[in-house]
Amino acid sequence: MIIYWPNLNADIESMIQRYPACQNFRDSDQKESLISTQISLLPWKHVATDLFTRKGSNYLILVNYHSRFFEVEKLKDDCTKGYLETESTRC
Repeated sequence: MIIYWPNLNADIESMIQRYPACQNFRDSDQKESLISTQISLLPWKHVATDLFTRKGSNYLILVNYHSRFFEVEKLKDDCTKGYLETESTRC
């Protein structure tokens, strides 16, 4: 679906100017401080994980801090049980 909206940016700016809630939070766009991570000396000692969905299927991605190698696994279902079963095979 493609929608053509002339002056979309101007309309958004106008709406932001009219609403007090938008004005209250306008200047609160603070950057998060960078949190450094210690580089592991051993493979798979420190990993990062995340969940994502693609085309209706749920996936788990694991990234090894040591080598930056990553693995992606499709989860059997979308509940916590599927995530825990996938993670428990790594321990």
